[in-house]
Amino acid sequence: MSQTSANQPTTENLTEATQPSSSPSMFTGKIDQIHSQYVKFWAHESAPGDVAGYRNAVQSHVYTPPPGKQWIKASTPFTEFKGEPLAESGDGKLLLIGNRESFDEEQYPNDRKKAGMSMVHLMVIPKERLFNGLSLFSAPHGIDDIDIIDSMISMFREAWEDRTVREKVVAHQKKAIDDRHKDRTDLDEVARGKVLLRCEELKQELERLVLKEDALKFEDFAFGLHLWPENSVGHLHMHVIATPTEFRKYSTKLHEAKTKDAYEVKEYLESLRSQAVAGHQNA
Repeated sequence: MSQTSANQPTTENLTEATQPSSSPSMFTGKIDQIHSQYVKFWAHESAPGDVAGYRNAVQSHVYTPPPGKQWIKASTPFTEFKGEPLAESGDGKLLLIGNRESFDEEQYPNDRKKAGMSMVHLMVIPKERLFNGLSLFSAPHGIDDIDIIDSMISMFREAWEDRTVREKVVAHQKKAIDDRHKDRTDLDEVARGKVLLRCEELKQELERLVLKEDALKFEDFAFGLHLWPENSVGHLHMHVIATPTEFRKYSTKLHEAKTKDAYEVKEYLESLRSQAVAGHQNA
């Protein structure tokens, strides 16, 4: 079912109102893109049923993807996540997990976009089966999960204050470097030795910056969402990116264009909620 223009805010009215007040600005300024992606997502006739089918784990549900587009699937790597989280929210509803890839672009000479976006690149995922940032609100379909964005950010804030969690993060990122080094088949013996030395230097720098100097604060992070159809996994996950230059100098910049600021997405969706409430009151 498509959304009518009466249910949509104009981007002119949104641009100023949705500027986040407490997030680094590396992903902001994309209101027009968020608006366009939202409208296109809900324009697909199968979207409401497929969102509900995934959320409710309906085994018999048949998903109907648009031609050539990433879409909702019955299961993803984050659905009923089986790995070891770095942290868990107090209510057990949210998990903090690490990016499985190394943050170093040079470890991916043939496909640099595989590298992480920062030395500290984490994700917060809900245990609840939520598809994507765009599926968190739809007034015509009675969907309102907007508040989970704030919950995910707050969960990370609390977790990051725990030094034990920061130690786990460093250990995870070190393992990602080592695992990528072991997987490479493009290195001869001499080159492998040089790369191994670089890996050790990167791990030492990571530990120094995150643990010894302990200078990375909550305010240094940006929170991003990959909205449909630019998402790689069909389960809501928020990218948590350390933004200072020293943390991003080795990492890929190739995902910045598609990453939408989580605060900006939230405030866009909240504007839809406000319009829906106003429309109901005026009806």
